[in-house]
Amino acid sequence: MDFALRSSENFTRMNSVDFTRCKSIEESDLSQIKISGPGLSVGKTGQKCIFYLSGAPTSVLADGITFSVDGPTQPEVMCECEAKDGSFECYFVALEPGEYELTIRYRKQVIYESPFKIKITGDSLSAAELVSKV
Repeated sequence: MDFALRSSENFTRMNSVDFTRCKSIEESDLSQIKISGPGLSVGKTGQKCIFYLSGAPTSVLADGITFSVDGPTQPEVMCECEAKDGSFECYFVALEPGEYELTIRYRKQVIYESPFKIKITGDSLSAAELVSKV
């Protein structure tokens, strides 16, 4: 399942956003985009698998970044725009343990080092169980 990066508040679904408060440039070199974080290799069911996108202005990323998470479930990726440095903190929450693959693309081109293989451990959870913990 692919999600395009857009947002209107700090945390947002990948399909509804306004980046007017973020930096902008005319174009960006794909090699500028850096991805890091613990959520790119391991995670636990019901907890955020956090990763970071940086190195390119947010308006450039917002214009063409997409995420695809494949595994036992297909969780949505959420992101927060940090306008001061143009980076994003992103995450997804898996409800089932197993092997997941996170692919990140910019304008349909796979970003360097993507896809990421992520091992999720823990018990299977339902959405209702996850909400009850909040």
